[in-house]
Amino acid sequence: MEIGAIVYSTQQGLGILAKQFFDHGLITRVLIKPHPHYKEMNWYPDNVKFSKSQCSQFFDGLDTLLVLENPFFPSIMAEVRQRGIKVVLVPMYEFSPPQFTDFADLVICPSLLDLQYFKERSVFLPIPVNVKWRQRTCAIDFVCNAGHGGAKDRNGVPELIEAMQYIKSPAKLLLRAQNDDSKERLVDQWPVLSKKNYPGRCSNITLYEGVEDYDKLWEFGDVFVFPEKFNGLSLPLQEACAAGMLVMAGNRFPMNTWLRNEPLIPVKYYREDALAVRFKSAVYSVKAIADTIDFWYGKDITEYSLYGKEWAEKHSWEVLKPKWLEYLCN
Repeated sequence: MEIGAIVYSTQQGLGILAKQFFDHGLITRVLIKPHPHYKEMNWYPDNVKFSKSQCSQFFDGLDTLLVLENPFFPSIMAEVRQRGIKVVLVPMYEFSPPQFTDFADLVICPSLLDLQYFKERSVFLPIPVNVKWRQRTCAIDFVCNAGHGGAKDRNGVPELIEAMQYIKSPAKLLLRAQNDDSKERLVDQWPVLSKKNYPGRCSNITLYEGVEDYDKLWEFGDVFVFPEKFNGLSLPLQEACAAGMLVMAGNRFPMNTWLRNEPLIPVKYYREDALAVRFKSAVYSVKAIADTIDFWYGKDITEYSLYGKEWAEKHSWEVLKPKWLEYLCN
């Protein structure tokens, strides 16, 4: 069974997702889409990666094309259909216009929110996780893996940084941020971290700029803070939960359907926003973020850590890979 995908080979959400699918055998060949900003990683052997100029060779013998969020090269979809190659779309509702279903034989929705947007020829099937679990016992060290910040600051990093100025407990935050040569430094993107203010007003934030080894991302910390504004699938939240951390996300759908609700940050209200589609974006009170961190600082989180282990076992590659293969092969 030959399953192909058009992918980014970069250290960001879609790039990591595609690599995980390849590493676990759900993708057998890739067509690399150059990213306009991020460095391309040499993750794939030459015998399975192709460029756009090699499309015909990429399609030869292909049974299924797996589309992760975006086909990137819409012009090639006509040839895909002409060759009789089946197309499976894994949408991210905010970036995948509904018309993408016009070329999809099946839509695998990785979240219940995606399932609300894609109702035709669709099934719900979570993305598997595979990170090392560690028992956490007390909420002392708080972590936010901000990455590049997300479209429209969807990860809630500016609000989290501001909230840390109002913390009353001894809580400290490790903020990991990926910088890129083609962009301004993140301390300029988030002015509160500028030399003028840091570490004066933000002495309880440690800023790490760079790319941390993936296997080390979840070794440190007890609490993962991530007040997301929108999104259905969130790999960082899944991985933090599976690693045994207390997950402090926003109390919004669909995260509150699978995360423990007690540590979730209340949503102040929702506002209308748009990317590929119109959607509702959560707005959080900075005080609510600070109060939630203060409330949980020093608390016993043993049972929440154990919940993460149980959740991870049910969403492991060993459990979910056969279900993915069933849909991709049939």
